[in-house]
Amino acid sequence: MRRSWCSAFGPTPKASAVAGLTLTQLADYASLRVLATEYPRPENAEDVTILSLFDNGAQRPAGLTDRDRAWLGRLYSGVAGSSPSVRGNNLADASGVSPN
Repeated sequence: MRRSWCSAFGPTPKASAVAGLTLTQLADYASLRVLATEYPRPENAEDVTILSLFDNGAQRPAGLTDRDRAWLGRLYSGVAGSSPSVRGNNLADASGVSPN
């Protein structure tokens, strides 16, 4: 079943949650939510990701982190025509980190 474009973003944040965020932060968050259908949960506090932008008490990165870029690069490299889910599962199998 295919997700709708809007559902990829998760719950709509309240206006107070986006106060003080930059357009870059919001665009990078939305892009990663849409492009990376699977994403490994950070294992420790040093694993910063733009996806933590709306988590209470989490660090708010200025944009995509090196970890985010590396995940996208690995996810979209590989056999042409493979779905992101297949690539994500292959990456999870290879890395030992399961997607959320």
